Amino acid sequence: MLSAGSVPIVSGPPIIIGPPIIVPLPVLPPPLPIVNGIEINAEIIHAKAGVAFSGSVASFKLIPSPVATNSPAPKLTGTINWGDGSSSAATLVRDPAGFTHVDGTHTYSTPGTYTTTITISRFPLIQSTTSAANKPTVIGSAHGKAVVSGTPVVGGVTPGGVNFNATVNKAFTGTVASLTFKVPPGNTGVVVYTAFINWGDGTSSEGQFVDNAAGSSDVTGTHTYSTAGKFAVEVLVTSGPRPGSLALFPTRILAEISSVANVTDATPTTLNPGSAGGPVKVVVGSPSTGAARTGKLRLRGNSAGRSNRHHHS
Repeated sequence: MLSAGSVPIVSGPPIIIGPPIIVPLPVLPPPLPIVNGIEINAEIIHAKAGVAFSGSVASFKLIPSPVATNSPAPKLTGTINWGDGSSSAATLVRDPAGFTHVDGTHTYSTPGTYTTTITISRFPLIQSTTSAANKPTVIGSAHGKAVVSGTPVVGGVTPGGVNFNATVNKAFTGTVASLTFKVPPGNTGVVVYTAFINWGDGTSSEGQFVDNAAGSSDVTGTHTYSTAGKFAVEVLVTSGPRPGSLALFPTRILAEISSVANVTDATPTTLNPGSAGGPVKVVVGSPSTGAARTGKLRLRGNSAGRSNRHHHS
């Protein structure tokens, strides 16, 4: 008999337990990168033919991912295409503000304006056993400009360009190009406009924007030439995000204009002797018009051996 509280044993066919059921664990995705993208600001560089340029050609800032991860910082690499058929690896230098500068060294052999291409790539965070999978992936690129000067050359004037006159060793200030659009007053918005002037004698400077009668803007600049001749003046106008802003758009080239500077020596003063005892003619040429002005200069001695000068125009 079964006692109270006991469990009856019921005989029957044995219970067969099959092979264990294996539930696969979910495959975790690779760590998320710490960046969502990249913002590259290409620069306008100025170089001289035959002389090595060394410096920054662009800068960029990584855009953080909204998903916080413990992933390591990405390994980046950069390449610079100099626009003259040659390329080289870039040196990436990060500053305390979080911007990375793309530095490079190159020597241009011929004066001119070249389009540079800066490419930034990232290596995989997790290295694969397949070498092909370990190649870097391009995450951003941008185009810049290299303005390379050389010996003075005679250039042509393109639309918007001007022929202007200047005098050796005398500061020229005036219009070097006219635009078909108007730069916003003050140039203080998120978009900043910049004008670069290559004066054709191995020097360059930043220009200024002024309104003109046509309702658009002119580019003006100040420069002093040290030698006479005709110089090809190149004006490059760009727009881009104001430094320090969070705007995510690249630097764009809005205009490339060629002008010509006609630089002459200051016309010397010439003395044409008059007849014996007569007045001396003074001929002074105007540097701007070349027109001559004639006057008379009489020299009269005095008792002290000095002369009193009287000018009659």
